[in-house]
Amino acid sequence: MWTARIIKQGKKMLQNFQVHKLHSSFSFLFQITNRFRHPEGVAVDWDGFVFVADAGNHAIRVISPFGKVTTLVGDGVAGSRDGKHARFSYPSNLAIWRSFDDREKSILSIFVADTGNHRIRKISLSETLTNDGEKHFNVTAVECFAGLCANETTPKSGYGNGHGGIARFSSPRDIAVDGQGNLFVTDTNNHLIRIINASGHVERLAGSTRIGEVRN
Repeated sequence: MWTARIIKQGKKMLQNFQVHKLHSSFSFLFQITNRFRHPEGVAVDWDGFVFVADAGNHAIRVISPFGKVTTLVGDGVAGSRDGKHARFSYPSNLAIWRSFDDREKSILSIFVADTGNHRIRKISLSETLTNDGEKHFNVTAVECFAGLCANETTPKSGYGNGHGGIARFSSPRDIAVDGQGNLFVTDTNNHLIRIINASGHVERLAGSTRIGEVRN
């Protein structure tokens, strides 16, 4: 057993919770003894909630500062469908973006490097914080954000810039977001770093589609 410490942003608090060693298997039990299968990426929000790309289970999970594990999206089966019963295919990493609407209501977006589908997916969430400090997430939408998204096309590896509906990736594995909502993606099999702006337009930031090497 090991103990993880999370900085609770805003309140500058440290929350401790214990995490048991996990074994590979899929489970919907909302306990810290939940099992993962080859988790590959995590991101932590401002309240200390840890979002996990559970690659081998094709799912996105969240761990609360109290150790409660919840499955947000995915049922353990690989797939590419969007919507209420969305599926992923070996999601490798994720990034959290928080924005506000005209009424100053918080809008939470989780951008996922959906490696097996060669896409960047977007999970939209609403959140409610309870009196005991737990936060409940409600998935309001799951959609393709970039990577041959148009007209519910079949996922396909490739390379192309432009709007998310026509841009293509080849096994994107890592993703990060800056303060303006721009996404930075490691387009692994294209040997590129790509940038996606807040409106979903994709461009090459660095690299070449030909394999290179470090030179001094």
